[in-house]
Amino acid sequence: MTRKIIINVFKYLALCVLVVMAIGPLFYMLNTSMQETSLVMGAAEPEYTIFNYIKLITQMPFLRWMLNSLIFAGSVVILIIFIDTLAGYALARYRFAGRGIIFGLILASMMLPMAVLLFPLFFIVLKMGLIDTYPGLILPLLAPPFGIFLMRQFMLTIPLEIIDAAKIDGCSEFGVLYRIIFPLVRPAQAILAIVVFLSTYSNFIWPLIVIKNRDMFTLTLGLARIPTEEIIDWGLVAAGSFLTMVPLIIVFLIFQKQFMEALTRGAVKG
Repeated sequence: MTRKIIINVFKYLALCVLVVMAIGPLFYMLNTSMQETSLVMGAAEPEYTIFNYIKLITQMPFLRWMLNSLIFAGSVVILIIFIDTLAGYALARYRFAGRGIIFGLILASMMLPMAVLLFPLFFIVLKMGLIDTYPGLILPLLAPPFGIFLMRQFMLTIPLEIIDAAKIDGCSEFGVLYRIIFPLVRPAQAILAIVVFLSTYSNFIWPLIVIKNRDMFTLTLGLARIPTEEIIDWGLVAAGSFLTMVPLIIVFLIFQKQFMEALTRGAVKG
């Protein structure tokens, strides 16, 4: 009995340490964002204010940057979910010549780092005249191989009998996708949506390459170019970083149920 109590105490202590490690930086960021830079550096006693948030919104195009980031990430997520679901369904359920080769090429492309693709993607965008545009940001990031692989593997868990029964009842191919496939793969789509939104929303390299107009900056670009004089305005940077995290938290909360369902299903099947 004593041994069990000791084990439980260590478990709770470990959980407390993990919670502090997870929430600590967020609390420090919030604390920093509500102080002027001179106070952040310890020149005086802390005096909390929302001055940095007011300055960020009124003196800088922060809301425009956030809108650009949401359009960028949201469009990529919606299009990727649609495209990768269709691609995964075709690779999982259709029998056609070259299917194995295509899937092998998709797996091979997952090994290519993004840095290798930056120049050819930029060259294509430049030739198409899409610099400083939303299509120039969005189109090169569509149909990532990871999403196709994820959706294909999830499609393989769907019994063929369900699809065959729907077709016998007169359901068309698009009807099968809309009425059966899409509802069944929502957990996988939720995982894909979270992963893609996080990576796209926080993407810095690709917007840095294709965006030159200040009004088209995403949040990552805008925060990196907050004007500084003698010292970095840490309070302003912290305020921008904290507001940047809000959409990420909202997206995770929206898809949390589907995300946990997918993890649970994978654990049960394992």
